[in-house]
Amino acid sequence: MTKTLKIRVYPNKEQISIIEQTLGTLRYIWNTYLEYNILQYEKYKNGLIDKKQAFVSAYEFNKIINNHFDREEYSWIFNISSKSRKDILVTAKKAYKRFFKGKSSFPRFKSKKSNPIKSFFFIKDGVRVEDNRLWIPIIHHLKYSEKGIDLKRFLSDIRVSITSGRLLKDNYGRYFVLLIAKIEKEKVEPKYHVDGLGIDLGIKNYATVYDGNNIFTIKHPWKDGNSKPSFYQDKINALLRVISNKVEINKKNGGNTATAYHSQNIQKLWTKIRKYKRKIHDYMDNFIKVLCNILTAKTKPMYITIENLDISELLTDNKLSTKQNDRIAKSNWYKFRTILTYMAKEYSIELRIADKYYPSSKKCHVCGHKNSVTLAKRSVTCEHCGATYDRDANAAINLYNLQKYAIA
Repeated sequence: MTKTLKIRVYPNKEQISIIEQTLGTLRYIWNTYLEYNILQYEKYKNGLIDKKQAFVSAYEFNKIINNHFDREEYSWIFNISSKSRKDILVTAKKAYKRFFKGKSSFPRFKSKKSNPIKSFFFIKDGVRVEDNRLWIPIIHHLKYSEKGIDLKRFLSDIRVSITSGRLLKDNYGRYFVLLIAKIEKEKVEPKYHVDGLGIDLGIKNYATVYDGNNIFTIKHPWKDGNSKPSFYQDKINALLRVISNKVEINKKNGGNTATAYHSQNIQKLWTKIRKYKRKIHDYMDNFIKVLCNILTAKTKPMYITIENLDISELLTDNKLSTKQNDRIAKSNWYKFRTILTYMAKEYSIELRIADKYYPSSKKCHVCGHKNSVTLAKRSVTCEHCGATYDRDANAAINLYNLQKYAIA
């Protein structure tokens, strides 16, 4: 069994300096690797080198760094972990391959502000809790906070083996240590409380769940205007209006718009906006984790069936209103599926994925007839058998009874 721990850490000024230097160095290596390969490709197009030399792999470029970079002039490159250096090159190589296979756009150069490096791997050896602090290579002793787990006991357990470690800086300037651990557990036959769950995700209710007997609905966090996310969003909107007004007044008085945006007063307002965005992020993160815990650890079904939603396709659907698009974007369904997949594996629950085009809302769960259902229709009357039901409840029942599916 594999478990991922995300631990909030509080580095001091010296440690922050080491972290930022490492992230900056990795950004330089990424950009240098891209630039080197672009130049190689140009040489190939001009007939100066053969096709084999047109692309340099991560392994080959790491050899170039070790053998051809002056160790005194580029000492800051050799001061960081060799593991983190190799990892960033492998990531860049994968980005190149995805581009050549037509799966993504050409890899972008990293900048400190718009597209920074946010994390790096460290060597897993020696990770431990010492003197009530988390010890990791390079950074050494870090203050940390733990929720729901005794970290010292967990790391000292002989059944636990750390397989990977990463230090992460999030969009709000907070630092985390991510540990992936392999845990040896005795095989115990799981005890299930219900046969299964059919879960329909939506924008009216976050989820409609059917367990074979009853329908349950989970209220959407953004539905109620008095909810915490809505409250924080209102604060953000108010601050944005203040910023806009300040810039307009400055513009009328003959000031420079760009200078006004970077003024000390406006920067303070942006700091407040980031704080509220962080609160929204943390609220939604906790909401999804609690919901997934209820659906797996608390309910203990034999299987869970969900839809295979294409979020990007939904957001480009012209039939949806701006409000509906906004609600979908704020729902974090991708994170919900990711966490649900992880928890389902942990509790030996089979996670079933319906086909992307399965008509869960349109198909009548009573007779199987496919009805024409619009987004505005919440209550549906079957055109064939006359049964009347809620469209979300109907979708949840259809997913519960689904016979053809993929396993996550």
